[in-house]
Amino acid sequence: MKKIIAILVPLFILLSLPLMSYAKDTQNDQVLAVLLAKGASIQATDKANTFKLKLRGVNSKVIYFSSSPKRVSGQVTLSTFIKQWTDKNGSFAKNAPNAVMQAVKINPHMNKLADSENSYAIVLSNPVISATKGNMTFDIQSLPGNTKLMPLHESDYVAIFIDGVCLSCIGVQ
Repeated sequence: MKKIIAILVPLFILLSLPLMSYAKDTQNDQVLAVLLAKGASIQATDKANTFKLKLRGVNSKVIYFSSSPKRVSGQVTLSTFIKQWTDKNGSFAKNAPNAVMQAVKINPHMNKLADSENSYAIVLSNPVISATKGNMTFDIQSLPGNTKLMPLHESDYVAIFIDGVCLSCIGVQ
């Protein structure tokens, strides 16, 4: 009997390890967050490969979602979301997130997209919500391998898809 227990206990522990790591992973689920704005401009800074992204008309809610099999989705306030950078224990305070920024320009004469639709792979850091309601700024950098140069112009609509957002970090259980 002792031999059977000596074999079964380690076997049980070995077989339950994947379940334990799955339970641990579900507590730290990561989602993709989407930040929307009605306008943006990008300006050069004094730092090499660093630009200032100025957003206007930023949505007060940030949408988040995950892929299957869990399929989590929801919204958090912009101020709650920004705490990931501003709180010393925030997940982005030490490791700025990667993002994809999709910027479009509308041709007002034809009421359709102009030819200046652009996508950029970037790193987001130093968010600041402006005193002017709905405005904010980020420092951005191109990700290595991004072949497009940052435009120094205005965009009409912007969607920023932010990778690696920790659910518990934004207060979602």
